[in-house]
Amino acid sequence: MIHLINSNESVQFFLRMFAEDIEKSSVDEKFITVDTEFIRENLEHPLLCLIQIATSENAFIIDPLAIDISFLNKIFSNEKLPKIFHSAIQDIEILHNSNIFIKNIYDTQLYEMLLSTKEQISYQSIVFKYLRKRLDKDYSLSDWKKRPLSKKQIKYSVGDVTFLREIYKRQKKKLEDLNRLNWLLPEMKNLEQMHTNTDDGNIKIFHQLYEWIEKRAKEKNTNAKSIADEHAIKRICKKGKPYISKMLKYRGLINDDFKDFLIFAKEIVPDDDISDHTKHTPIVGALKLILEICSEKNSVAPMIIANTNELEKLVCDFKSSNIDIRCINGWRKEIFGKYALDFLNKKITLAFNNDQLGFIEQ
Repeated sequence: MIHLINSNESVQFFLRMFAEDIEKSSVDEKFITVDTEFIRENLEHPLLCLIQIATSENAFIIDPLAIDISFLNKIFSNEKLPKIFHSAIQDIEILHNSNIFIKNIYDTQLYEMLLSTKEQISYQSIVFKYLRKRLDKDYSLSDWKKRPLSKKQIKYSVGDVTFLREIYKRQKKKLEDLNRLNWLLPEMKNLEQMHTNTDDGNIKIFHQLYEWIEKRAKEKNTNAKSIADEHAIKRICKKGKPYISKMLKYRGLINDDFKDFLIFAKEIVPDDDISDHTKHTPIVGALKLILEICSEKNSVAPMIIANTNELEKLVCDFKSSNIDIRCINGWRKEIFGKYALDFLNKKITLAFNNDQLGFIEQ
């Protein structure tokens, strides 16, 4: 059932129904899926227009423009209740701006990178992968502050959380079978605290760039890839502002949409840390090849294993006794870090074997 929560009376109804749903849910169903709709244009802070929550029995559309949403804090801060998002960063940022703080986060977009070399899978793609359904995204740029909401807006907004329940269960099962379910717990903790300067900076930047492209594509009624493809976004994340500046020099050879995209990218990509890293470029390039090999072998996206800054730091500091880099710790060390260290310590080298790139001992 779908319920619109936009009055004090309906808030009381929501609290009763929500408590009943969670109480009678089985252990495997005791979680909620969450999404938001917001408007960012011409506003210093995004305007939160809707919060969608789905339990095993009901879907709730909560209207922050009509009611005080502080009643949600008890639910979102419950550490025992998983909150499932897809691409959670913006949703969490917007909820934090409304003084809603979230514990026990699970992001299907990030966890999908532990099951595939594909980076930043879209919601449409993950719905098709797990449910074989094609979503109509015509309302993604709808005027969400307009009231009353249309039936199509309601249907669209609810679909994002109802489909997500089944996606989460299927994805979780795959991760459990591979013993990977706990691999991203530190990243989920960082999302709770919204550490914008974590090692996942490249992931956040990729997400922001991808969102900009999708928005421009909707405005122009064109395919997102006609503006910039995934490879262009990755190059910007990895090469930073020098690469963006180089591309902007070719203004006469690029279209206006791509030029605007580069200008936006230059605003959000952090300034480079000028250091001795530049003289190690060939070695960093070799580590990137090792990363690609390990990524393919383990079906894990390279971005979630290591980013360029980590590889550069590893090249400079690998002989240090107190080196502390994410990619040489935990599960990342097992699937990539140990090979990177062996390469840097000249224990292995890259070589072709049966027309495939791999490692051989030296």
